[in-house]
Amino acid sequence: MLVSDVSLQLPTGGALGIVGESGSGKSLTCLSIMDLLPGALRQSAGAIRMNGAPLAPGRKGVRGRRIAMIFQDPGATMNPLRRIGPFLSGLVKLHRGLAGAAAEAEAMRLLDAVRMPAARERLRAYPHELSGGQNQRVMIAGALAGDPEILLADEPTTALDVTTQAQILDLLAELRAERGMGLVLVSHDFGVIAEAADHVAVMHAGSVVEQAPADRLFSSPQHPYTASLLASIPPETGRASVAERQGRPPNNLPSQATRGIGIEARRLSRTFETRGRARVNALNDVNLAVQPGEMLGVVGESGCGKSTFGRLLVGLDKPSSGDIFAGGEPVATEDGAAFRLSRRRLQMVWQDPLSVLNPRLPIGYQIMEVLKAHRITDDAESRMIELLQAVKLKAEHASRYAHQLSGGQRQRAVIARALAVEPQIVVFDEPVSALDLSVQAQVIEMIADIRNRFDLTGIFISHDIRVVRYVSDRIAVMYLGRIVEIGQADDIFHTPKHPYTQALLSAVLSPDPKRRKSRRVLRGDPPDPAHLPSGCPFHPRCPRAAVRCSAEPPALHTSADGRSTACHAVDVETSGMPWEFAA
Repeated sequence: MLVSDVSLQLPTGGALGIVGESGSGKSLTCLSIMDLLPGALRQSAGAIRMNGAPLAPGRKGVRGRRIAMIFQDPGATMNPLRRIGPFLSGLVKLHRGLAGAAAEAEAMRLLDAVRMPAARERLRAYPHELSGGQNQRVMIAGALAGDPEILLADEPTTALDVTTQAQILDLLAELRAERGMGLVLVSHDFGVIAEAADHVAVMHAGSVVEQAPADRLFSSPQHPYTASLLASIPPETGRASVAERQGRPPNNLPSQATRGIGIEARRLSRTFETRGRARVNALNDVNLAVQPGEMLGVVGESGCGKSTFGRLLVGLDKPSSGDIFAGGEPVATEDGAAFRLSRRRLQMVWQDPLSVLNPRLPIGYQIMEVLKAHRITDDAESRMIELLQAVKLKAEHASRYAHQLSGGQRQRAVIARALAVEPQIVVFDEPVSALDLSVQAQVIEMIADIRNRFDLTGIFISHDIRVVRYVSDRIAVMYLGRIVEIGQADDIFHTPKHPYTQALLSAVLSPDPKRRKSRRVLRGDPPDPAHLPSGCPFHPRCPRAAVRCSAEPPALHTSADGRSTACHAVDVETSGMPWEFAA
């Protein structure tokens, strides 16, 4: 039985949060409410009532009208060959019987209701032409087409970066207040639930193990499972730095000799040409050095150039201009002996393990393939077992295929395979973004452990600045292909200087009722990288923008404390000059 004896109540206009790990039954509970259970699954007992009356099978007149649902992945819900306008007009016709110009006008009104920027232009766009946050707004607009009394939101912010997540949660709160609509919010993230829900139900193994008002549950959890999930969240204060936990002075590189080597980017740029010959500057004149044994965190919104930067560092893409040096030697990008040496010295751990693991081969075999190809050892099987144990997997996992492992186990297997060639530099590209909080905490601790054990130099890429801070010595903040701030991890987290860094930190959600604060949500989406604004690229969204910001791009200046910031306002504060804000 996948879900057993679940009893939940949602008062009129209330907000119920359902939280738990993957496989706990959260989504199945919502699908049961909509009578959308997959395959041969059936509701075998119990009843679902609305205003005291049981809902009939098929939910005729209810599904989409009185109760609507937002699914986790907009890309799997919308037809990629259909424009946004016809998609919404079709839903309006289905639920309200409107057609033609009336349906199109209602589609436009729905996009306005979800605060879609340039709504009229978006009606002619295809899903792939919109950002993740914009596609999620389209899904919310579609759910509102029938003017429902209850909205079910199944992990609506999981794939979004922190600033877009904050915008979507604010939007849901505004829609609730305007329409008197009830909300059932499903998430594995306690911060999301704490932000949006009045009452919380914690699910584990198909059952509800604890229910309570949000403030009481987060301040005083009663069930051990709830307490363990809350303990998995990276703490905001009072934690020892990674350096201190590894037995070396905080905010300093290892004093002992390290096997790791440094890596440096000099004036690194990467430009892509799109259809119509538009030039997209994914990376723009980046200068950055990572010292041997250091873990550098790279943080920013989706599309800021983080992953492009990582691919360039390990030689998987060629820069349009600039140079990369690892251990003082240029990183090779052309096939040959130098390229094969680079493959051993520099490795990358990808965000989606399923996209890099061969589904037809056991993971043990895939690791041994790497060992044999690079002639690492004569006893590939024994070394493979050692690598699995190093990433906290068991020898029995060697015979399993990727689909037989959990998300956390697959990520560990990918890290083990990257370690097989004995690299000196590893780039971790969003390695925990798709994992549950408890699994995320385990993988983060494991990465810190192997970094110390294998003397690695690391680059940890993520959109979550809280996670980045937990594993990194220094943090570089990126916006639209540029580094806007870089400094020691704790300094960036506690005293951010750049307005964009401040916005990223403000968007971090806390489940602690005593620490929850009024957030300053960063409005709007980043500009189109093919048509960047003049001056500072952040100035259209910056609350501190001045006349100078729209005309002159700021340089990355380093202050006496070692912090580097690209912001005219910060430069003025340092110099004591007056500052003229834009109208």
